[in-house]
Amino acid sequence: MADNINLSGFSWVRGKNNSSCHPPILNVPIATGYAPAVDPAAGNHAVGGLYRGDPITRLSTGYGALCPGTEDTTAQLRVFGIMQAVGEDGYWNGEEMFFGSYLPSGIAYGTNESRRTYIKVIPAVGQVFDVAVVSDSISAKSDVITLLGNNADHRLTLFDTSAAGPKALPKLSLASPATTTAQWRIWDFSKAVELFDYSGAYPRLEVTVNESLEPETDDDGV
Repeated sequence: MADNINLSGFSWVRGKNNSSCHPPILNVPIATGYAPAVDPAAGNHAVGGLYRGDPITRLSTGYGALCPGTEDTTAQLRVFGIMQAVGEDGYWNGEEMFFGSYLPSGIAYGTNESRRTYIKVIPAVGQVFDVAVVSDSISAKSDVITLLGNNADHRLTLFDTSAAGPKALPKLSLASPATTTAQWRIWDFSKAVELFDYSGAYPRLEVTVNESLEPETDDDGV
């Protein structure tokens, strides 16, 4: 299995109840100067920014932020959606509005409304996503079958947890797959060819949200 398979985060597959070729998309504002970080219980590690496939939560201020998972249980937040792209107006790079494939950390636009940063987010509710799994226990297709219908949290990781990493690298954690109030429900086998190698380091599964910020889900799960 290629090493870069685990770098893509959550990928949209389809709606649960429709066959649309395109997911719903929302513009979610990001606070000026926001600098995402991952805290794997050992330190606060800055990441390079927000990337496509990153799980996003929505703060009480209305702004979006990187949604933590099992790497920081003291500050675990509920999922709002999955980042798809930078907003169509781009972001302020200090001289002009600039569009890139990801949102760099620390973008400051002050109080100038025309420079406000937005990201494109796929709402989690009603959608199916494909994601790599953090697990050393999957060595056969039968191991995957036993996971179907279980709940699990995502986990943010780094290339090296002793230093800053460029991406949050979200994956599904199977540390406690039966947890009722976990963030995600394991929905199906991944249709991606990578899952055919069940003994690979990062097999993939399809998931749907179990707990989110939306009223369709509550603190008891679905």
